Formats: sequence, C-alpha cells, structure tokens
Amino acid sequence: MKKIIFFGLLLFVPVFGCKIEQFKLAIDIGHTPKRGGATSATGVKEYVFNKRLALELLHKIRKEGFKKVHIINRQGDEISLLQRVQIANNNNTNLFISLHHDSVQTKYLTYYQKDGKKMHYSDKYAGYSIFYSKYNPENNNSKKYAMLLGEKLSQQSMTPTIHHAEKIKGENRELIDEKRGVYQFEDLIVLKKTTMPSVLLESGIIVNRTEENKLNTKEYRDKIVDAIIKSVKEYCHSQ
Repeated sequence: MKKIIFFGLLLFVPVFGCKIEQFKLAIDIGHTPKRGGATSATGVKEYVFNKRLALELLHKIRKEGFKKVHIINRQGDEISLLQRVQIANNNNTNLFISLHHDSVQTKYLTYYQKDGKKMHYSDKYAGYSIFYSKYNPENNNSKKYAMLLGEKLSQQSMTPTIHHAEKIKGENRELIDEKRGVYQFEDLIVLKKTTMPSVLLESGIIVNRTEENKLNTKEYRDKIVDAIIKSVKEYCHSQ
C-alpha cells in the first residue's frame, strides 16, 4: 500500500508490481554440446540436463503469463560467456537465470569401467545451490532473487548442498544462507557482467547416482520448475 494525501485526507492506495506479460526473463542454458560441462554418474553431459530443464521451464512459465522469456543459446552454438552476457544486456532483460547441474571435486570421485569406458560417481553430496555476484551492478536484487529462489526450492522439500563452502581448493565459496543454499561467487562472468539481477542455479549433483535418477524424472524436475516460476512471480510483483 502507498500513502498519499488528498485534500487533507490520508489515503492508502494499492501499489502493484510489474506486469508479468511485460517482464523480460532470460534463461541461459549452461554450456554447449561440444563443451558439455560436468559428466553424470551414467556418462551424460551436463548440457543435456541443462537444456531439458530450460525448455521445460520455458513451456510452463509461458503458460503462467510470462510472454517475454528468452532462451539464451537454444540452438547450442559455441558461444562465449561474454556473448551470453551481451545477449541478455542488449535485450534489456529484467532477470537472468543460468541453469546448470553440479559435480564435486575430483578427490571425491569413485571410478569404474562401463563398456570399456572410464566412468565416475560420488554419492557424498546431494542438493541444489544458488550463486550471485557482489560485482553485479544489481547485486542487492540478485541476492534478493537468490533468496526467493532458495526459499521456493526449500518449500518443495528440496535440500541445498553446502559443499561449495568447504575450505578446499576449487570450493571455499562464501555461504550466505545455509537453509536456502545461497552463495556469493564474485567472479562468474555471467553473474558479474550482466547489467540486470542475475543468478546461477545448480539444480542438483549429477555425479550422485540417486540424485541423477531423481533429475531424470519429470516429477522431480517439475518441482524445480515450479519453484523457479513462483520465485520469478514473487520477485516481479515486488518491483
């Protein structure tokens, strides 16, 4: 509610946030077919998980009334991180979400042979994680959205991983909110170079055999998608 004075009277006027049909959302598919990111416990590249989730999110969020949703690199071209940033910046995007799936440090991997190929897995850690950068010009709103997303994922009975805060090489990220799985990661290009609020979501740890199985079910992915949609709606209406 907004307070205004009208002819000496104090009035309370409802103030509505953004219109979702005008809200510009960029969904970034992490990695590319040739540079596929992490490899799952069954040998599937992360990019496959990222693209599947992005397209399912696109389909469902448009049904919720979001008309201006843009998938970055839907065709799987070999584009750089800065090119992804430029696409979002040039489109006057309101919110940028980069979709990824996670792994663990090499020392936690167990190796095995399958069909003559060296494979790996680790069941030590499971869960999602969310990153934002303090160097993003909209860092406060980036954090605000990251916290909203973490809250909505938690409400779906999903659990964050805190292994990125471990004091070892390759991790040691600043854990901002343990319950919501929110980290600060200063130097991720797609987070610090974008001019709008931006987060990176690691939707789950695909080297974990149980978690990979979950992520391969539509029911579990729907929980992630629903959490993202609810968080985007709430963020939009708060603006």
